[in-house]
Amino acid sequence: MSDVGLNPRNKTETQIMEITTRAHDWLAKELNLVSRQEFGRTAYWGKDAFHGGLWMNNDKLSVLNFRNLYGENVKTMLNIVSHELRHGYQYANGMMREDHYGRKTTSGVHGRWERGYWNGEYFSGKYREAPWEIDARAHEETYTNMIIDAGIVSAKELDIILPGARTTYYNESEKMEQLKNSSKDNIYWFKAATISKKEDENNDRLCHEAFIDAGFIKPSSPKGKWSFPNVSRAKKVAMDKAWKAAKREFALKYRKDATAYLTWSEYTALDKKDRFWEAQKNILEFDEVEITMSDLTY
Repeated sequence: MSDVGLNPRNKTETQIMEITTRAHDWLAKELNLVSRQEFGRTAYWGKDAFHGGLWMNNDKLSVLNFRNLYGENVKTMLNIVSHELRHGYQYANGMMREDHYGRKTTSGVHGRWERGYWNGEYFSGKYREAPWEIDARAHEETYTNMIIDAGIVSAKELDIILPGARTTYYNESEKMEQLKNSSKDNIYWFKAATISKKEDENNDRLCHEAFIDAGFIKPSSPKGKWSFPNVSRAKKVAMDKAWKAAKREFALKYRKDATAYLTWSEYTALDKKDRFWEAQKNILEFDEVEITMSDLTY
């Protein structure tokens, strides 16, 4: 049976959860799979967090992530359920390996990169070209039509839309790949800061002063040199709390919509301490795009 794992926000979400649970449980039984359906509204990991579906083989768990499905209809969600259960079928029938040599995914300038064994042969390449993804996409409509033909989900239910604005993301890999291909020199990437070097230096000063105010360091201590006074445990807890708050407040923050860079010749001509802020003179902004079906499955 399926596990809700999510508090619905409205009647439509409750209805969609019931429909997709019904479809999942029927299809899992047809495929002779042990699987439970879970719903979420959060990202499972870092940059590669734009999935609407996810198969977690260790837990025999199929996830529908509402966070990235707003504006999508039930038909799309059935395709995702079908895609993820196909991954379950691949593992259960030896097409994919379940040990530590199994599937691994990373993200970088080339986008999502997949590694793993498929029918005994090693594959390393782009996400869209991974044989297990090609196979799963090929079965999305087949499995969805099985669900529909069996009368598990009605034609009217297929058009129900999850209310909410569609998820958008910054398409960093496309812009970075374009710049890399157009440059005659190699590119060295840096995070793009939200503030200037001068503002960051001022934040460092304010952070140092906050540490002094909290009693964490002595006013006479040079910047970066810590002194730990002999105080009570309760005082140490309070000081630690103040230290963490100051670190959060004055920490350097980065843009999600851009990256900074140096050409390799610029990088090698600079001292290590100067590279980050020199790179901030070269900012590459990303396009904000709506999530698509090809982004929704894992």
